[in-house]
Amino acid sequence: MKKTIAIFLTVLLALTMGMSAFAEETSGRRDSLVVANATKLSGYFFTELWGNNTSDQDVRAMLHGLETVTWTEEPQFDINSTVVESVKNLGYKNGDRSFQIKLNEHLRYSDGTEVTAADYVFSILLMASPELKELGAAEGAYNWLYGYEDYHNGETDVFAGVILKDKYNFSLRVRMDALPYFYQNALLRVYPYPISEILPGCEVEMTENGVRIKGEYDAQTLADTLFNEVDGYVSHPSVVSGPYRLVSYDAESGEARFEKNEYFPGNYKGQTAGIKKVTMKWADPDTIVEEMKAGEVDLLDKTTSLQQIDELTDAGVSKELYARRGYGFLSFACEDDRVCADKKVRQAIAYAVDAETFIDEYFGSYGYPVYSYYGQGQWMVGVVNGIVEPAQMTAREERHLNALTLDNLNHYDFDLEKAKSLLDEAGWNLNAEGGEYESGVRYRKVNDELQPLEIRWAKTGDGKAADALAGIIAPAFEEIGIQLTITEMPFTQVLNQYYRLEEREYDMFFLATNFADVFDPTRIVSSAESDQGVNNTTGIADEKLYKLAVDMARVKPLEFVTYLEKWQAFQEYYNEVLPTVPIYSDVYADFIGPRLTNFHITDYANWATAILYANFE
Repeated sequence: MKKTIAIFLTVLLALTMGMSAFAEETSGRRDSLVVANATKLSGYFFTELWGNNTSDQDVRAMLHGLETVTWTEEPQFDINSTVVESVKNLGYKNGDRSFQIKLNEHLRYSDGTEVTAADYVFSILLMASPELKELGAAEGAYNWLYGYEDYHNGETDVFAGVILKDKYNFSLRVRMDALPYFYQNALLRVYPYPISEILPGCEVEMTENGVRIKGEYDAQTLADTLFNEVDGYVSHPSVVSGPYRLVSYDAESGEARFEKNEYFPGNYKGQTAGIKKVTMKWADPDTIVEEMKAGEVDLLDKTTSLQQIDELTDAGVSKELYARRGYGFLSFACEDDRVCADKKVRQAIAYAVDAETFIDEYFGSYGYPVYSYYGQGQWMVGVVNGIVEPAQMTAREERHLNALTLDNLNHYDFDLEKAKSLLDEAGWNLNAEGGEYESGVRYRKVNDELQPLEIRWAKTGDGKAADALAGIIAPAFEEIGIQLTITEMPFTQVLNQYYRLEEREYDMFFLATNFADVFDPTRIVSSAESDQGVNNTTGIADEKLYKLAVDMARVKPLEFVTYLEKWQAFQEYYNEVLPTVPIYSDVYADFIGPRLTNFHITDYANWATAILYANFE
């Protein structure tokens, strides 16, 4: 008995398709598909443990495959039958639940070496290892498995909840206190990684108490093999399991080149890549329109620039539009006793952001305001807005579904008087001399000393959206008494500050993100020390928000309506406490050159998946 949600692909905007006005190439034809994206690559091509920008996500989708469990077109995870022959529920043991995964034979990496159960076990051992924790990786990978804490904290070198049975079989013991879980199958998702490349000379060993990595290594060993600028596996993974392999990556220019992995057996539908070579580059906003017109770029992915969309549409370049599964936001440093640790300061900033004007000027009809932690393209929003239609509902479920709404969210419409009032309530009601505040920069007393209300913004130096927002909020901040100090820096440095990979010096960041298939913000809002940094980027510590996230995650699989009710409760409280100020979600436009055919981004999660079904002529 299985419930599913049937996703009806709804056209949010009319798709403009047409013949493009590209110039013919006069000397030879490129043999590589050229893809441009406005988000520069950061070089985190191994995992998301050190960062998760959207372009890096696309690269990882190209390089890493053979996952045991995959996200399907329906909002759920299924066993990847291309990789897995069977999964057996071995029942309960000491209150836990064990699953045995049997792999198909003849799976191979891009260099032709065989992929076995040991590769999946090594992946788990590595991702959960204390050595990666030492290297600043996000924590919590496989923390739902028995024995994680002891292994991750270095109390033992054996992971008791993982069993390597033989060449093609391994089992995972999921702790009972991690269940139920709405995305339960995702707990069994593992990607294989080659131990010969990451820890050469080591091997996976099965002991009577669980699995371990046998051999001499430490955090410095991993730092050398993972982060070497020339051939480290994080930025230059040479042996991979996905549809493509990396040929080269230039960190300075942000260009990466790929070739088809001939050993890739296909995704969960058995689909392999038809396009042999792909080049990925940064879409320079000053030149990308002309590059597209000249035929120098074959796919402009995820553009949100109204100017680019209008110019390329007017030029007759084909495009597809689709709602983003993410949002743009102002994020804050809420940890310790920082200025933005106060909810009222964050709310005041929300009232001081004229999001409507920003969206109109930068996105036009391609942008939408959002008021909490969601994106217009997520299936949850589709259900609540009546775009996605659930199937096989009971009468009770239908009544509860019809009651779901986002109308209860505070829109924080632009209102500088409300912003001033909130800052007064927060204690920022003094002037530079300690008297009653009337104008200029606000102050408050801290330990008998006057502290100015200064917000330090770490801003990308080459972001036109950030420039547009700065022009809108700078005068508003000045009006309400906030001293806004803007420091421009490279995108990678902004991310290092945002993820707290270095000592944080700034209070505010303007970024955008796409949500993962597993929408579980538990660790994003967790106050646990182990979650601070790449997981909890804001430093927010709000136990009610955390509990609401846990309640949402712990819904039983396939109980969609219950999950959505918990999701709504989480969104409403997030809208109140505002770890981030949501500003927009938008419609992505992918512009498609004449040599790229049968490319349909609206059918797939990303362009890296869509090109598996496309042709380059």
